[in-house]
Amino acid sequence: NRHPSNYHRCQYAAPLLGAFAAVFGGPGRAVLLVVGGAKEALLGKGGENNLVLKRRKGMFEIALQTGSSLVPVFSLGENDMYDWIEANTFICRFLKFVSRKTMAFFGFSLPLIYGRGLLQLTMPKRVKIIEVVGDPIPAPLIPNPSQKDIEELRQRYCEALHRVYEKARAIYGPEGRFADLRIVE
Repeated sequence: NRHPSNYHRCQYAAPLLGAFAAVFGGPGRAVLLVVGGAKEALLGKGGENNLVLKRRKGMFEIALQTGSSLVPVFSLGENDMYDWIEANTFICRFLKFVSRKTMAFFGFSLPLIYGRGLLQLTMPKRVKIIEVVGDPIPAPLIPNPSQKDIEELRQRYCEALHRVYEKARAIYGPEGRFADLRIVE
């Protein structure tokens, strides 16, 4: 069996991701997950690092069921590539309302952002992005993990992500360039 028993559940939640994992997955293969998803994209702002991770437990459950290691990865400066529309005008409030309703109905939404300038709204600004990768966090093989097992692994992952972030911020970020890493929702 090339994929965990939860594969079919993942396949229906994100059909293309499920097909990708089926073709390229298997023992010794890596799969990358964007944990925060659309919700995190809507919370993003330049100069802030808000991660949606408190209630995301599916990846930790699958890691325990398969005995797969989790590797904390973070991109410093990624939120500075675009500016977020934040003006308190009627049109901005309306666009944010539409964005939230789209997110609630479809499960995704486009963030209200702009890039370089008037004619290049979708082009990201030229900012330095630093990818940092932590040490793998081994997950024991537990075919039917309890909520306690899942929460313990989630906590270890969050702590490792904070360590990686703080170490990289101390090395690469001038004072105040990178905001504190916050785990929300």
